[in-house]
Amino acid sequence: MFSTAIAFHNTLYNSGVHVKNFTDVDCYTLAGNGENTIKKVIMNSNYEITDLNYSNAGDGTVLLKSAGLGTPDYSYSTTHIALVRNGSVLSRIHNIINSYASKANSSDLTGFNDEYGDELSSENLTINEKGWIMGLDNRRINIIADSDAILYCDGNILTEEDEYVYDISGNRKGNVWSLGKTDRKYYAMNDGEYQIVATGVVRIGYMNNGYYDTIEEYSSVLDKKIVIYSYSTMNTKCISDSTITSRQFSAEEVNSLNQ
Repeated sequence: MFSTAIAFHNTLYNSGVHVKNFTDVDCYTLAGNGENTIKKVIMNSNYEITDLNYSNAGDGTVLLKSAGLGTPDYSYSTTHIALVRNGSVLSRIHNIINSYASKANSSDLTGFNDEYGDELSSENLTINEKGWIMGLDNRRINIIADSDAILYCDGNILTEEDEYVYDISGNRKGNVWSLGKTDRKYYAMNDGEYQIVATGVVRIGYMNNGYYDTIEEYSSVLDKKIVIYSYSTMNTKCISDSTITSRQFSAEEVNSLNQ
């Protein structure tokens, strides 16, 4: 698959020049942003996925820098699939086609923005060195647990559907990804208070703008509930009748993950 992808992308170049930069081609890039999007997969020597790096500079599938071959001309706070029904996106495409040789002014979109998200030009985007769009609510609570773990919010079980996590009212609370053959999963949750029931090792990290502030790890967990408090406290607690081993990552360990 990788070789096929490389071969396809190579067809988009002529004498080292990408098709979007041809003098006789008008090219406009439109992308989604604000969604947790995997940007790096970390494996051990056995090729088992042990961790993920992600950012909100993407639509949940494609990163902004990939969609825009650097920085897209226009981006929208929406998911990958929702781009095709986004009123702002469709209006922008319509205006580009009509104007053909020049980009339509953003004022041309007055009245076209809808509930799927507002349009941003590339000048509106400030992305830090970790690949996170600044100015958004970038606090995440990351959790790595076994595949049978159950996550709760306000006493109710959270529903996991595809790569998303929803509360009882259908509000999206975050993402969940499988860590390959390790039989573990990785949650990236919006700031809030949660509880998780799991077995084995549970790692909980508080991350802001792509950088971890603190990480707590519980081992020898056996179907015990761990309370995960909101970012304001960056604190966790295991509700158990027996002794559960826990440790906080050292500053050096946290820094290594922030590299």
